[in-house]
Amino acid sequence: MVKIAPSLLSADFSCLREEIRKLEEAGADLLHLDVMDGHFVPNISFGLPVIESICRNTNLPVNIHLMIYNSAFYAPRFWAIARPGDIITIHTKAELASVSLFRYLSQKGLHLGVAYNPDERELPHLEEIYPFIDEVLIMSVYPGFGAQAYIDGSEEMVRRACELREKLGARYEVAVDGGINERTGRIVREAGADILVAGNYIFKHKGSYREAIDSLRE
Repeated sequence: MVKIAPSLLSADFSCLREEIRKLEEAGADLLHLDVMDGHFVPNISFGLPVIESICRNTNLPVNIHLMIYNSAFYAPRFWAIARPGDIITIHTKAELASVSLFRYLSQKGLHLGVAYNPDERELPHLEEIYPFIDEVLIMSVYPGFGAQAYIDGSEEMVRRACELREKLGARYEVAVDGGINERTGRIVREAGADILVAGNYIFKHKGSYREAIDSLRE
C-alpha cells in the first residue's frame, strides 16, 4: 500500500505538536520536513532546533528534505538529531560533486534520499548514486513554496525512477512531492510511486485529516 507523508510546511505552526498528534491518529506513515535556506530556494523554513523538537514529539519516521546548499556541512548535523528510520534527502542540483557527496555521507552512516526538480527528467547521476540511497524524491512542482499545482507529465519521471530501480536491482522507494491531491495522487500511484507527500491537500481538506489521507490511498 502507498505511504502518505504529510508535509508540515502546510501545518499550523502555532500548534505544531497538536498537528503531529492528529496526523498520527489519522494514519500518516511518516512526516515530511522541508528545510529551506533562502538561497537554493527563495524561502526559509525549519531549522535544526525545530526539527529536533519534532523528532522528540513523534514516533513517526521523518524525511528531512534539504532544499539548501552545502549539504556536506549540514546533513551530518541533521543526522545527529535524527533517529533510526529517518532519511535526509538532498538535491543533486544543489551540489556540484553529488556522487562523491552521497558516497561520503553514506559512509558516515546516513540514510539518504535524492531529490529531482521537474526539469531533471533524465534523473542525472541516479545510476551512480543508487547504491547509497533509500529514496528517490520526484518534485512535481519547483521547490520553495507549498500549495502549488502539479506539473503535468511529472509521472513520467516516476516511471523512469521505477524502471531504473528494476534495471539496477536497486532498493530505493519512489516518492512524489508537489500538488498532490486525490486526482494527481492516483496518477503517480499508477506510475509506480511508493510515497505521496501532501501538504495543502491534507491540512486544508474540507473533511478530517484521516479522510484526506484515506482518499490518497484509494
